Amino acid sequence: MSKILTNPSLERIKQVIEENSHEYWGTKEREVKGSRIKFIETEEYTITDSGIPFSMCNYVLKTNLPTEQLEKKVEEVIKYFEEKKLPFIWHTGSQTKPASLTDLLISKYNFSQLIIPGMYLNITQLKKGKEIKDLEIVKVEEKNQYEIWDDLAITTFNFPKEIAKGFYRHFLEHKNEGDQTAFIGYYKGKPVAVSLVCFKQGVAGIYCVGTIKEARGKGIGTAITYAAVKEAQERGYEIVILHASEMGLNVYKKMGFIEVCQVNLLTWRPEQTS
Repeated sequence: MSKILTNPSLERIKQVIEENSHEYWGTKEREVKGSRIKFIETEEYTITDSGIPFSMCNYVLKTNLPTEQLEKKVEEVIKYFEEKKLPFIWHTGSQTKPASLTDLLISKYNFSQLIIPGMYLNITQLKKGKEIKDLEIVKVEEKNQYEIWDDLAITTFNFPKEIAKGFYRHFLEHKNEGDQTAFIGYYKGKPVAVSLVCFKQGVAGIYCVGTIKEARGKGIGTAITYAAVKEAQERGYEIVILHASEMGLNVYKKMGFIEVCQVNLLTWRPEQTS
């Protein structure tokens, strides 16, 4: 585990917002024999290939392409996914090289774009939320909890269950000891919410915060995010980072998170070349 980051500059915070995410979603150390999820690491990019025909399960990260071969390299990546008939998301941000990649993917290769705010919180500035009656938040520590967490995440984020079941479970099971903690929120005894905190690049990155539709509007999302932040605080971390969805943006701002950068999620689908 990397050394805890203290008193970082704003520029360094922007960097680790991307670096922590890259470590969580696309690192070879998460690959295990027999798993359908594969990680391909090169000096130019990293591919996360789940084999699942759903864009949010396949990624291209850590891009560092030579400008003089940019289109050739982009087409190599597209061909990889095209041959497998898999949609995918290409992550780009301030550390992506060259900086022109985002515009190229949109203008020439017809990728669709979603811009996600990158946010951070200095834990000393955390604004605690109110207690939620009938809500119990527990750490995921036993394997029999993995399936509950996976099912909740897939439901919350509108993944097609028939093909995506087990995707999130992989990221729970295949981790280095101590590098992440996941949480389940039970409301009136029913599992309704999830979150996860990943300790990489000296910061705590919060991921997969979600509440099932029928339990929203009660403050449960704030509470389960706070549980992840509290875990980071207890481990001595100073900086917490996350990528905010439209639904979660105001929740995080109320907790004290500050928006400092943007990450592009650029989606390609096989039918674009048919």
